[in-house]
Amino acid sequence: MRTLYYLNKSFETSPDDKILSKLYTIAQDHQLKGYELNDFNFLILVYKTYSGFLVALMLLIGLYVFVVLIGKKYRNEYIPSSQKVILGIYLIGVWTLLNLPDKYHQGIINADHVILRKSPSAGAPVEYVINKGHRLNIIGGSDIWKRVFWEDQLLYVKQTDLWQVE
Repeated sequence: MRTLYYLNKSFETSPDDKILSKLYTIAQDHQLKGYELNDFNFLILVYKTYSGFLVALMLLIGLYVFVVLIGKKYRNEYIPSSQKVILGIYLIGVWTLLNLPDKYHQGIINADHVILRKSPSAGAPVEYVINKGHRLNIIGGSDIWKRVFWEDQLLYVKQTDLWQVE
């Protein structure tokens, strides 16, 4: 299963279709989940591939709108509050795009019979028990617990039970 981990690390540094297809082939051969290219993973792939261009384009558009609004203010022209609100929402979106990679990672289960729980506690109810090799989308976490997305649910897994791909 280390092969999957290192292929994921390689894919993180330089996204490539060949690596993605190899990951998918190995996962299918071993009947592992989490390697399929669903909508969420596709958006992350596109973001990682084109993030520099996307963020630069969005910042340029935001800068242009900001300069136009400053020009209107300088000329004492009326600026509708809806334009200010839209600019604020736009800037929050850019901020989210810049901070998204810090919150999102992938992890590969490194042991058999790993328990996924409903909340970050050893006493929380067990939702799933999964085996080595499955890939999870990690969306934050706290202390020794990682919040993961599995089977369309937000669940928790112990940090020691997975290899985090960064």
